[in-house]
Amino acid sequence: MSMNLINRPGTGERDKRGRWTPGKSGNPAGRPPEPESLTAFLRSVGAELVPVDTPAGVKRMSRLEAIARRAYELADSGSVRAVALILERLDGKPTQSVEVVQKQSVLERTYAAAEILAQLEEAARTDPPSVPVACPVASGSPERTAQAETALPLARV
Repeated sequence: MSMNLINRPGTGERDKRGRWTPGKSGNPAGRPPEPESLTAFLRSVGAELVPVDTPAGVKRMSRLEAIARRAYELADSGSVRAVALILERLDGKPTQSVEVVQKQSVLERTYAAAEILAQLEEAARTDPPSVPVACPVASGSPERTAQAETALPLARV
């Protein structure tokens, strides 16, 4: 080993500036393997053979096949959830339309609400309702009924 190399136990060889020498690494074992994904793990467990009771006797099949057979058994016995699960896996879930509404500022909503209120008040003044609106305050004497009708503006519903 030359004098310009610094050798630290377990770290490989570096030059005086601390750089790795050509062909050497600070991680001789390499990058650790990535952990197995959940999907890959579930697929490997699903592929394992397990004994399953069938009408023909005990049969060895993959867990995924056993699950599929059980789903069909449940669907045959009337389980709506099993039928939905099978159809969703075969054809996918049905598409649903989503309406996107343009967002309004608080000020715009306030102006819109005030305009609707003004239209309702105008309609109540110019066009009285054809069906009388019941008022809990107006129950009783004719004087109270007259007071309630004049106190509350009526709107056509």
